[in-house]
Amino acid sequence: PGRSLSRDPETGIVRRHHTHETGFQQMIKRSAHRAGIGKRVKVHTLRHSFATHFLEGGGNLSVLQRLLGHKYLETTSIYLHCLPSLITGARSPLDDLGGQVVAFPASINQRQYASG
Repeated sequence: PGRSLSRDPETGIVRRHHTHETGFQQMIKRSAHRAGIGKRVKVHTLRHSFATHFLEGGGNLSVLQRLLGHKYLETTSIYLHCLPSLITGARSPLDDLGGQVVAFPASINQRQYASG
């Protein structure tokens, strides 16, 4: 809500209206400057940052799709381009064996080939 009260010209009701988007953008710009961020920061930067951290924290892509209000999963999947660790960090169930190699006993292998 906005800081001050104003009268709605159509209904006459006095209430707080929404803050104008330019004021919000100016606040973000000022905050980024105070924080020493040299790059341009916009409202969309916060949205992108949220999505990235959500996925890095193990969040589900389809849940993120709903949170961001995307109609198509392909739209949400653009946030994956900056997270190659999600792909390279993928683990196979075989990774949990801890490097142990389980060999088949020779007798099983011989029986399999002898009957086939």
